[in-house]
Amino acid sequence: MEFKSQQDVITWIQSFQRFGIKPGLERVKWMLTELGNPEQNLRIIHVAGTNGKGSTCKMLASALEANGYKIGLFTSPYLDAFNNRIAINERDIDSIQLCEVAAEVRAILCHMPVDELGSVTEFEIITVLGLLYFNKQQVDFVVLEVGLGGRLDATNVISPIITVITNIGFDHINILGSSLAEIASEKAGIIKAGIPVICGVKQPEAIQVIRQKSLEENSKLYELGIDFHNKIDSISLDELEVQVLFDGKPVLNNQSWTTRLVATYQADNLSMALATLQVLYQQQLIDISLPYTKQGLLDAVWEGRFEVIQRQPLVIVDGAHNPEGMTALIDSLNRHFGQNKKYIWCVGFLQDKEIAGMLQLIINKANKIIITKPNSDRSADPHLVQEQILAQQTQIEVYVKRDILEAVNAALKQADKDDVVCIAGSLYMVSEARKWWTNTEDKEQRLVKE
Repeated sequence: MEFKSQQDVITWIQSFQRFGIKPGLERVKWMLTELGNPEQNLRIIHVAGTNGKGSTCKMLASALEANGYKIGLFTSPYLDAFNNRIAINERDIDSIQLCEVAAEVRAILCHMPVDELGSVTEFEIITVLGLLYFNKQQVDFVVLEVGLGGRLDATNVISPIITVITNIGFDHINILGSSLAEIASEKAGIIKAGIPVICGVKQPEAIQVIRQKSLEENSKLYELGIDFHNKIDSISLDELEVQVLFDGKPVLNNQSWTTRLVATYQADNLSMALATLQVLYQQQLIDISLPYTKQGLLDAVWEGRFEVIQRQPLVIVDGAHNPEGMTALIDSLNRHFGQNKKYIWCVGFLQDKEIAGMLQLIINKANKIIITKPNSDRSADPHLVQEQILAQQTQIEVYVKRDILEAVNAALKQADKDDVVCIAGSLYMVSEARKWWTNTEDKEQRLVKE
């Protein structure tokens, strides 16, 4: 039975949400086998990490595309539309193509031994859709972002040409473990025998796990801070200029690199993308030129990550959703605006995140906090969040708004021209907030600040 529309496909995929998150590879392997193992025809760059993996994936895809390659990009979650997750050369999968691959996947599920394997999950379906689509389109490379963890993530059924682990932080501890070593062990599960690893992990107990796994798999490990380094030369709200050294020499024989992703944390992501390209180039798996690579990295855009979406008052949206991400966001704010600057925060959180740790960071950098509820069944009650803030700090003005656009409206109403508004706490939050600026149909309903 064919799907009649993209919305039919999305409704069908979302029907698998009821099965939740079930780490494991058996169901994905079964589906791919039934489909003729399309993943075996793909050259894949596999990217895991707590934060930064999406930005790193986008930089890699943009650089390779600029060099003339046809690049499949698989990321999650989406920011604006479901199709964002599966793209080729910055073009999201269209409705017709989505319906075609979804029909193939649905057809095989009729024969799946559910009693033996269990029911498939939403993310497993999406992963198989992406791999099937990329194979049909005969892409040159796939940049594949891990969904959750690594070892038992649905994407970990592939054989990559290189593996990237951006960093390790406390997130999804109910699934991945409560220590950095445990979480690192799950991320390190994507390391494959003899396949090089690019790593940005810095914590001693986490990097030790990755070193051990790389040793066991006989995989050459390239570490940020040891094998490659970066230094920020200049930073503005328009561009970030970074020096990157690989084995003590300018990476790809170029001293300085520029990106429009202007958070300070993007220096590490940029250097990991460049180290990945350097290793692939050395192994003669890619043929790239310096001018095209520089332009590709300059053209890379990754919405919702320290994105300056309005200039006066200045509004920055960032998908920081754990303490490590929030620390990185505040480090960037300090670099751009100074240590003493206070902000108007517009935030919403998911209840399974480390909210207390994020609030402590925000409180220290706030003069006003507006709390709302992200569009998710896992959203934290904003009134309970308000209580947590007031229990720690009564000097800050704290407000609760019923929905995200109302919260954005309130933040803009209270902002003077010299204020900076920060919208963060969840990618669900950021995705919805961005509609204030991107959804032209609702423009007449928005506040116009004089």
